[in-house]
Amino acid sequence: MTANPPTVVFAGDSITDTGKDRTGGSLGTGYVAKLAEGPLTFARVVNAGVSGDRMTDLEARFEADVLSENPDLVSIFIGINDTWQAVSGEAPSPLGDFETAYRLLIESLGRTPAVLMVPFVAPVTPDQEGWASDLRPRQELVHRLAAEYGCAVVDLGLMVREYSSEYENEELAEDGIHPTELGHRLIAEAWEREARTRVDALRQR
Repeated sequence: MTANPPTVVFAGDSITDTGKDRTGGSLGTGYVAKLAEGPLTFARVVNAGVSGDRMTDLEARFEADVLSENPDLVSIFIGINDTWQAVSGEAPSPLGDFETAYRLLIESLGRTPAVLMVPFVAPVTPDQEGWASDLRPRQELVHRLAAEYGCAVVDLGLMVREYSSEYENEELAEDGIHPTELGHRLIAEAWEREARTRVDALRQR
């Protein structure tokens, strides 16, 4: 009898969603699909990204969309919409509330390992240059939570900085937020590097 493959769930916003077919189960066209076609070919991959989500939205649907899949590994990528809407004045997202919700997500996983992805902006407009005051504390928080809970962390803000001498920001994310094909490929590569230990453990089950 063949054992069921392990399940890896990717939770997030539009960067994770990338036009997935919610009824047909497609994985979209972004980094999730690239990982499913590459290092996660042995696993059952679920794309639980929803375009437009902020932390409060992800928290509200986490049990139904993530925990109900009985995941063996969960990747969480959230935060840029919290910054975007907070800076624009559209909707507040206090850092304390963001942290409380993030902790609840991680703790709800119990012993299931997690990969935390650091939100980023690759500024292409003057106003995006000013997002750092709101975004940087969220980025630092993800690192603190990863260290505290023993999660892998994928620092995409660092990735953008590392490639800044090789690519223009528009080549990574045309609008500064949503990755291009190249951007998604580099995100997938970064995820694979940082999550390798967790992925290898799943493969060896």
